[in-house]
Amino acid sequence: MAGSGYYIYTQALSGGKYIIVPKITDIPVMEASKKLFEAGLELGPYIPVTHNTIPKYYVISQKPEAGKVVRLGRKVFPVVSAGPPNEKVPDLRGKKLEEAQKIIEYSSRFKLGNIARINREEPPETVISQDPPPDTEANQGTLINLLVSAGTQTETIIMPNIIGKSIQEVESLLKTYDVKLVPNVIDAPDSPENVVLEQDPPPDTPITRGQMVVYTIKSTGTSPLPDARYQTEVTYTMNDDWATKEVRVELIDRHGNREILWQKPRLYDTLSQIRYVRGTPLNIKVTYISKATVEIIVDEIKMASFELEGGNPPRLLQP
Repeated sequence: MAGSGYYIYTQALSGGKYIIVPKITDIPVMEASKKLFEAGLELGPYIPVTHNTIPKYYVISQKPEAGKVVRLGRKVFPVVSAGPPNEKVPDLRGKKLEEAQKIIEYSSRFKLGNIARINREEPPETVISQDPPPDTEANQGTLINLLVSAGTQTETIIMPNIIGKSIQEVESLLKTYDVKLVPNVIDAPDSPENVVLEQDPPPDTPITRGQMVVYTIKSTGTSPLPDARYQTEVTYTMNDDWATKEVRVELIDRHGNREILWQKPRLYDTLSQIRYVRGTPLNIKVTYISKATVEIIVDEIKMASFELEGGNPPRLLQP
């Protein structure tokens, strides 16, 4: 028996009909399949199992175990993580926004998504609806978007024509309208400066008090532009291969509301393995009002934060 065992061992090492099973745990299942193929083995059907800590699609265990001597071409059967178990989304309807935010914050499963407001009879800052709906089963990290009542504002007025007017004229004209003026600053070489070039809503459109009015302007910087809207691009270079990583870019506005600008799930196909490699720059176009922060999140870990303010170039914040 000792002699035959030694024979099998030596045949495995010399590349004969037997081979030593490599370790495929703690790596993505696609990478495990490639590793087995290179060793002369085959990946068998895998069993998905929920797991709180091991990332989705990573191998938890294998049979035969690593180090076993088997025949060339044999299948290796892995147990693969299906990620954390799903959890039902809490019912936030009818709650005050502050309370709903705390419920999401204290939950280890979910994150606060976008907050939108609409004129309704419900008391101001009351959650009207949510996405995903209550009692829906959702994965860890799912964003919950909220629709919140802004109270009743039934009075309507007609939007005047402000194109061609200066900032001072616009502010004076709309002062009694109680609207929120938001400049959209552009750099157009042939356009006149410090006057409104475009407006939204357009002239003669019914609007309500408190509504946002966006006006496009080429500014010289001599006139103050409160609540100005700016456009920029944030660039971040990935330090590792990131096809199998979950990547998310979030914008945090001046009020603390979060919005997902871009996201990528874990990908295991060959094209993604070639595309998302170390040193690849991630370029994200951003539109923001006044100031904001952009966060780069990889596998739920914040890798970088950029400060945006007043149209200046993005500033990388120290960790």
